[in-house]
Amino acid sequence: MRPPPSDARRAIALLYVTGAIVSLEQLAEILALIYPFHSSVASWRFGLLGITVSRTASFALADAMILGAAILLEHRIFLRLAGIVHLLVAVLLVPIMGMYSLDVLVLRRALKPEFVRGFDLTGIRTLLTCGIAILAGVLVFWSTHRMKAPPSDRLAASHDLLLPQLPAKQLE
Repeated sequence: MRPPPSDARRAIALLYVTGAIVSLEQLAEILALIYPFHSSVASWRFGLLGITVSRTASFALADAMILGAAILLEHRIFLRLAGIVHLLVAVLLVPIMGMYSLDVLVLRRALKPEFVRGFDLTGIRTLLTCGIAILAGVLVFWSTHRMKAPPSDRLAASHDLLLPQLPAKQLE
């Protein structure tokens, strides 16, 4: 794949900025909602993961913008680092899901019977979303570490398919 022209590169680079802004805004909102921190309280931990999971679509969109820009701009080192970050998040989500499940069991006992069903559905939805995030993180890691730099002759060939070289006489 031929690198895009400089004007297109600048426009694509805006995806990096936009993705970073969306991610930082979501993180700031989560921090504002969970402050003050009470990590020893089960209901606080339950709410933290619930609030974070409710913003999964925004994080996924920002992630797609950032990874898409890196792919189009052929930033292979950044893609590998992003893959490692995705894998780390996936690995961290596994024990977080376990702790969340225990918190659900603790909090469930304190609920009135009419609220248990809705609480259970919220817990299941959160765990499913975390499972999907783990799968996505592993897939991003796997796909970014399987990428290989195209040989220069293959790059030139793909360039010729997209923008055929005109003979010098036609350029005048």
